[in-house]
Amino acid sequence: MKGKVIFVGMNPSKVLISTSKGSSHKRFHEWLDYLGINFVTFINLSNDPHWDKKYSTFDHDAVQEQLEGYDRIVTWGSMVSDYITRLNGYSHYMLPHPSGLNRLLNNPMYVKSKLDGCKRFLEE
Repeated sequence: MKGKVIFVGMNPSKVLISTSKGSSHKRFHEWLDYLGINFVTFINLSNDPHWDKKYSTFDHDAVQEQLEGYDRIVTWGSMVSDYITRLNGYSHYMLPHPSGLNRLLNNPMYVKSKLDGCKRFLEE
């Protein structure tokens, strides 16, 4: 991996961190292992678990400040990817959201292709 990487999610869950098989937390750690990443920086667009998910209601300046100094940005899901692009046209790689509710994750070949693409992005 070349440079510093930061992962960007939407907002914290309304429930405590779950380590069940389908939890985002557990899946994210499995993905980090696959990518060979031992240490990672992670931020959310909003710190509010009840965020309304509107572009206009998160702190754009705070997110831009947090992204400064990172060479690689990886987003969780299409909404975060769209918002990061709108924010400042940041170059980034989009992974699917690791939630167990994301039906795309039912296809292991899809997940592998996204993780392999992320690995290539991080090594560029």
